[in-house]
Amino acid sequence: MSAVVRFEARSDDTSPPRALVCTVWPVVEQEEAELPVIAQRAIVASRGNPNPLAEIELPSPGTYLVDLAYPNGRHTRRTINVEADKPYRFLLQDRRYASRSASVPSEQRTRVFAAAASPNELEVRRLRLPARMPLDLLGTELSASALHVLRRNAAPIFASSAPEQVQVIPLPSVPEVPLTTLLERSWLVASCAGEFPTLVAYPDHWLPVESTDAFRLLARRKDIQGPASKKWSVSLELIDATYGALIEYLTRRDVQSGETVSSSMQAQALQALYEKMENPVAGAAGAYLMALGDLSTSDRRDWMRNLYTRFDWLPDGAIAWGWRLLREGERGTAAWSDARAALLEACARGLPYYTVGLHILVDALTALSMSDRADIEVSRMLAAATVADSACVRTEPFTTLQVSRLQEMFAVK
Repeated sequence: MSAVVRFEARSDDTSPPRALVCTVWPVVEQEEAELPVIAQRAIVASRGNPNPLAEIELPSPGTYLVDLAYPNGRHTRRTINVEADKPYRFLLQDRRYASRSASVPSEQRTRVFAAAASPNELEVRRLRLPARMPLDLLGTELSASALHVLRRNAAPIFASSAPEQVQVIPLPSVPEVPLTTLLERSWLVASCAGEFPTLVAYPDHWLPVESTDAFRLLARRKDIQGPASKKWSVSLELIDATYGALIEYLTRRDVQSGETVSSSMQAQALQALYEKMENPVAGAAGAYLMALGDLSTSDRRDWMRNLYTRFDWLPDGAIAWGWRLLREGERGTAAWSDARAALLEACARGLPYYTVGLHILVDALTALSMSDRADIEVSRMLAAATVADSACVRTEPFTTLQVSRLQEMFAVK
């Protein structure tokens, strides 16, 4: 006997396929079971013909509690009764987002880190993860329990209980690593007692040109006293001014804009691409500018493609190249097919270093998904990218994830 739930958008909902995260508990004698039968499952819901990723199969017919997490961190919950061999149509009543009323209680969200909290009010560690950690493993690898274990193995950089409202944190020196075969990449983990941490993509192999140090971390306390005094925001700042203007432009830029950039900015982007062997992450910034720029200009396509192929650990090179090909081609063309391959390869490499790269990835996968709603692999990666994008601090140049937002998306009882 099959027991299937099919998620569908309203018939008047014209939005693209929607990526959600689903958790399901069985209900016995009006009480929820302790463990879910479906945990943190990415689904894609749309109107009309259901996407294969819009169905989940339950172990048996019966009564279940379904929790859906939306990209903006909100939740909706519903108790359903699933009959044998008759798919249950779970219709999304809201057109975009659910209400906040069903969000996970704050005491539940913080209990893991509260138990392991440091006595310091602010602590920063450097965490090393595999250079190729696939994007769709994000919810598992960055779950609260996994982060608790990883945090203990991360190298401490800074700890303070001082009352200053702003902390300037120096960062470790550049490691000697072969950049064409990078095996690990670094993340900065900033945490405070009783609070979920913030993760920042840290290109510690960046070679500075105009200074001895490439980066510093700024931490700002939201308030000196009261509950907000234990809440910090962190920002990775590039001290090396060589490519500072280029990265600032990418951070502020509307990625949908087609405005032509200045000649000086293009020259800076080309310099970054040309020197990619010494500094591939800076080269990726140049590739993004070329991918977003005017298609009629000379853009050193070979340099962009080489960045994509030579550094198989760098998601940003694959994203920039895939977006460029997507803009050049049309559905059914070789360029479109190559763009799909590059973007899926980017997802296999993991989260991009740059915030703008994550936004472009979501836009590109959305375009591919809308052109072929039966493409299950693209839909699955779009769901994972949307979750990461919802937890990303959009004003930061380097990918900065608020783990509290991830936990809301991947909440289990």
